[in-house]
Amino acid sequence: MKRYLNFLWTNRYSVLLACLLAAGAGWFALQGMPKSVFPSVVFPKVDVLIHTDNLPVRFMLLEVTEPMEEVAKGEPGVRMVRSQTSNGITKLHVYFNPGVNPDLAYLMLQARLAHVPLPAGAQMSVRQMTPNIYPFAQYALVSNHIGSAAMMPTFAFSIRPSILSIPGIYRVQGTGRGWPEVDVNLQPRRLAQYHLNPDAVLNALKAAQGPFYSGILDAYHEQFILATTPRPDNVASLGRLTLPLGPPDSSGARTPLPLGAIATIHTGPPPIVREAAVGGYQHALLINISAQQGANVSAIAAKVATRMQALSHHLPQGVHLIKAYDLNHLIHSSLHDTWIALVLGSAIAWVVVLFFLRRWEGSLATLLVVPLAVLATLLILRTLGFGLNVITLGGITAAIGAMIDHAIVVLESGLHTLKGDGRQRRQQTVRRMVRVLPLMTLATLTSCIIFIPLIFLTGTIGILFRQMALAIVIALIISQIVALVALRQIEWVGGRMLWSGRALNWS
Repeated sequence: MKRYLNFLWTNRYSVLLACLLAAGAGWFALQGMPKSVFPSVVFPKVDVLIHTDNLPVRFMLLEVTEPMEEVAKGEPGVRMVRSQTSNGITKLHVYFNPGVNPDLAYLMLQARLAHVPLPAGAQMSVRQMTPNIYPFAQYALVSNHIGSAAMMPTFAFSIRPSILSIPGIYRVQGTGRGWPEVDVNLQPRRLAQYHLNPDAVLNALKAAQGPFYSGILDAYHEQFILATTPRPDNVASLGRLTLPLGPPDSSGARTPLPLGAIATIHTGPPPIVREAAVGGYQHALLINISAQQGANVSAIAAKVATRMQALSHHLPQGVHLIKAYDLNHLIHSSLHDTWIALVLGSAIAWVVVLFFLRRWEGSLATLLVVPLAVLATLLILRTLGFGLNVITLGGITAAIGAMIDHAIVVLESGLHTLKGDGRQRRQQTVRRMVRVLPLMTLATLTSCIIFIPLIFLTGTIGILFRQMALAIVIALIISQIVALVALRQIEWVGGRMLWSGRALNWS
């Protein structure tokens, strides 16, 4: 140990240069680390939801739940399948073994479930359980005069495409009453007049949906595919839609007949199956925004807020866009708490060293060593692919105390009551550090052993707390390395910058 400390002193300029490079690299790593609320992890679980138009429970159990369970249990790597069945709804929770690749298992399960025949009109959604499926921000379209069904076109054709164009956005979902419904009430007398039945009108409407291929246009050295569609954009144009339902002509083909001639058409809200509410407004449509896996949620949330602010100036009369919640403030508050702990810890260590040792260079070293250890820890976490979230920040915050302890112990043992000239003081410092550094190393290893078992935990607890345990262990080891390598050199620089190592005169 004595030979090692003499080597560090001989090469102190190289050691200081390495410390500066590590601090700079840690700062750049901090700027590039993704910031989110939860860590970027994948749970070995997939949720499957099938919903239909209120089919009976027994029918859903026999025709949907049991076939889905059979297919899911046959997928390799599946450990357990749990199901829930109610009127028109089937929900499956598929759990995989810990060693299975969750991304591949999710895709394979989705492909197998797609081959199961479902009742007409049934919709299926397969979701991989990751923290990013939960929205990080929620906005709301609100109004006291316009219903949520009438606000659906604004959400679907204006807000949703604009938010999805932001890089890093995973899903934008609207929660409200749903799309407005167009009711076409056929008049029996008019149907009898034209010798029609409801099935003929329904088939004609289905055939007129479009779009239809109309040809190819060669112009401007480019080729354009032409498509036409008679799809109306409002109730009045739907009433003017012509269908081949009129009286037969001389060739036997039916002549065009407007739909309004045989039916009355009006628009109304859909049945109340689900509804959203915001305090202070009669009608609301909630907008849930989720980020992609591993994305920088903090940067994305700022872009979403800017985009929403611009969209709020182009809303229909009587409709307002408000923010319900945004988890970006939680990310910033966690970062703020970490910096506060860092500043307070460094200040307390500076006061302790300055008061007891009465040396400016030692107190200056405590102000530099803790930020250096934190930046080096961030560099290692960035190399491992981790981001800044409540888990990793909690680990760093918990380890700041050990960093401060390392700084105080090394400085106190190395600088307290030194006597003689510069050479004699350096020899005394080396002898003291030879005694204290092995004990500090054993204490650091003891602290690491406490958290190392958390790294090997399985299940949800292991997935969540593995990054926190790694952050704590890395921070403890880095602070010990800083104590072994850089602390004496930083103190030496402080002594050169200030009083050439002379003690303070308190008289």
